[in-house]
Amino acid sequence: VVKFGVNRFGYIGHLVTGASFISGKVAIIAIRILFININYMIYMFQYDYTHSKIHSTVKAENQKLVTNGKVNTIFQDQDEMLMLSMLWSLLVSSARTQEQKRGLQLLRSPCPNLASDTEHHPSVSIPD
Repeated sequence: VVKFGVNRFGYIGHLVTGASFISGKVAIIAIRILFININYMIYMFQYDYTHSKIHSTVKAENQKLVTNGKVNTIFQDQDEMLMLSMLWSLLVSSARTQEQKRGLQLLRSPCPNLASDTEHHPSVSIPD
């Protein structure tokens, strides 16, 4: 199972998270959201046909997103998410602004659990 972190929950973050619920081959460890609350995230998964409806059990428990019994931690603070950066192999970032790109530099540092990111994921590149 490949472990991911998701930075921002826009179109791409929603699709990646939803695909992880369906595939079972990837695990979303943490999701960072800025402008929506967890109840709206659940609503999007259950009823949003634009981004694709998820046919899984999705609910909130103690400010965590629970899908099919798997717990996904939700953060609004980048510093909290940075503390967990050692738990995943890859970070999916759908941030667009220059300020967020500067923050991404901190988030995309190599995972200490891997010898090198390119060694395990040679096709993955994050543009500057």
